[in-house]
Amino acid sequence: MTDHLLRVLGSAELVASGTTQKLPEKCFQLLSYLLLAPTQRGTRRQLADLLWDSIDDSSALSNLRQL
Repeated sequence: MTDHLLRVLGSAELVASGTTQKLPEKCFQLLSYLLLAPTQRGTRRQLADLLWDSIDDSSALSNLRQL
């Protein structure tokens, strides 16, 4: 089993199998949301709106696919 570590202080980083990967801000926000609310069920549209509330739905969903 691989241990994973999510560093949240300073720059957001994910450490897995001894490899450190810096996370883009939106990716970090999404991962944090999913880890902190594991029983929450949201639609893709709700998650996209949570992360990109100031842009139209189509663009927000497209951005979510890019993560």
